[in-house]
Amino acid sequence: MVAEKVRVIGGTVEVADLKRALNLFTKVIRETPIVPILDNVLFHFELGTLHLTASNLITTVFTSIQEVDFCKTGSFLLPYRQIKSLVALSPEGRMAFQSKGTEEDGFEMIITTEWGEFHFSEQHKVIDYPKLSWSPIEHFRIGMDELREGLKLTRRTVSTDDLRPAMTGIYFDIAEGSIKLVSTDGHRLTKYETNAPATETILPFLLHANFADFVLHSTSLKDKEVSFGYRSGNAIVRFENCIVLCRCIDAFFYNYKEVMPQSFLFQVSLDIAQVKQRLQLAMLFANTTTKQMAFEFSGDSLSLSSEDLDYGFKSKQSLRLEQALEPLKIGFNAKFVTQALAPFSGSVTMQLSAPNKPVILIPQAKHAKSVQLLLMPVMLGHPYQ
Repeated sequence: MVAEKVRVIGGTVEVADLKRALNLFTKVIRETPIVPILDNVLFHFELGTLHLTASNLITTVFTSIQEVDFCKTGSFLLPYRQIKSLVALSPEGRMAFQSKGTEEDGFEMIITTEWGEFHFSEQHKVIDYPKLSWSPIEHFRIGMDELREGLKLTRRTVSTDDLRPAMTGIYFDIAEGSIKLVSTDGHRLTKYETNAPATETILPFLLHANFADFVLHSTSLKDKEVSFGYRSGNAIVRFENCIVLCRCIDAFFYNYKEVMPQSFLFQVSLDIAQVKQRLQLAMLFANTTTKQMAFEFSGDSLSLSSEDLDYGFKSKQSLRLEQALEPLKIGFNAKFVTQALAPFSGSVTMQLSAPNKPVILIPQAKHAKSVQLLLMPVMLGHPYQ
């Protein structure tokens, strides 16, 4: 019987390049992966290039490092957290990877740096790693600044309720000549409209919030524009130094256009800094569970009230308005209002109709064409009746 020939796979790469590549996977590889093999990064050496892949079966990131010396074609898996820590603690310079062994006896991965050698045994077979691939396709492009801002704002109103999967993602609506990002948790809704034109109309898709976490965490993404494509239930997002394959949520997103009121009886402009200060004070005296707070408009004055009956706390503050309004009393969860206004400064336009109707907040965004924040009011009980 002829012994199986020992295979040698690997190459040498710059530590700095590898560090940047591995940092892209921080929000992709989970603490407790669905299957154990997803705790690993797939290394593939070919034609002087190291291709790296990480996945959680929802979001998959492909990236590569050029100028690999002594490249010997092949693939192997390495545990992400150990290899990331090893690279982070290693000195600057070149790092050599070598995988030796046979399919029958298994492989051993040896990593060599200026300080010494580090050995990993094969825990999983490359053949068992999920077969994930992408195909080049483009339907629209979004500026990187707009994408980051849009994802940051819509991520705040994504639900964590897995029983309502449509609310656990960010909805991309590409129609009517514009691109809109929408999310809701049932109490709040954020609609972010970009300046990027929709050159063609495609079916809307729903991306998991994990994609937003990836983009917001990956500060090394310096692209001016980002390419989006959609095919067979997957979104293909192309950055300069990586490709992201996102499995879309297979759920019907609610018709947000029907939820958002088209007309209002009242419209008032408020100074965000002043409102934030008064909200912080009011929350100190509000019920710790409901965070209930009353907004009472009367003439050119806005009164903000809160009370905690359990401890006998009560507060009432006033704020001068630029225009006079008819009397109207409406209740909100003060925490939701605070979170909605937190990323903004300057002034915000509040549009409202009645105590039981949704309220729209229109702040001034830095990059967006428009931002609309919808808040559902709460029914006011004692002592606001």
